[in-house]
Amino acid sequence: MNAPVPSSWLLHGVALFSDRKDHVTPFLARLHEHFSEVAVPEDAWTVQETPRPCLFGPFAADGWQWRLLFDGQGTPGIILPAVKDWMISEAAAAAIQSHQSAAMLFALKAPPGGSPLDRVRMFCKLMWEWLRLGASAIVWPAGRKAYARQELRAVDPMTLRPDQFELLVGMGPAGPTNEGRRWLRTFGLGQFELPDLACNVAAQGIEGDAQLERVKNLFGSVPPYLVEGNSLLRVGEIVTLGDEEWRVAGWADEQTHPFLVSDLGTQLFELAVVTQAVSGERLS
Repeated sequence: MNAPVPSSWLLHGVALFSDRKDHVTPFLARLHEHFSEVAVPEDAWTVQETPRPCLFGPFAADGWQWRLLFDGQGTPGIILPAVKDWMISEAAAAAIQSHQSAAMLFALKAPPGGSPLDRVRMFCKLMWEWLRLGASAIVWPAGRKAYARQELRAVDPMTLRPDQFELLVGMGPAGPTNEGRRWLRTFGLGQFELPDLACNVAAQGIEGDAQLERVKNLFGSVPPYLVEGNSLLRVGEIVTLGDEEWRVAGWADEQTHPFLVSDLGTQLFELAVVTQAVSGERLS
């Protein structure tokens, strides 16, 4: 079945527009600015009237395989989850609420060679074309991140650094609070072909505030190292950050913690040592 949304993909981004113009034709016309060989098989494209009017189809370029879906009524909820819990700006939230149409780009296959960061750069380069065509916002559903167009003006997608991973990757609570503790995790590290990270911390109070800051430091420091080295931490490995030592405690279990599930798994961290401070508790 030729479904609008593919069953799997490497990378996925959404461009939102405040109008319902044809943005697909000029986008496809600009592909030759980025690739030496481009194939857009017109007979493989579909115009669908129900249940939602949309246009979708594939294109290939220099070893890449892509799928594009343009929804003239905006982004349906099944594609773009509710953003009420996302950590995004007021401008981005406003663009999401007011958009009239959406272009969804899926990278299905990348050419051999090159790092995950290289692939993300190329993907972002194409997503920035939507900004040139007037997109009001760019959304990364996997990372629960969204940006209004003015927030991305100064970003050059082809020079993205490992420490800019947070452009596509979010962080936040997951699952219920249990016995005064909660889980914090990253969202979207799979876009760099890495597992997500998670940690169990005190839910409130002075201890909770202190642990939250430590976890933010952990989640902000470990991914750039992994992205740059295209590497994976082993279970039991120790990560030293200043006066803190974090241990990779294991992997999230889908049955025990379904809210920690990620496409490439989720690694659990525990605070092993804090110099001149009380050691962190083990994960439950």
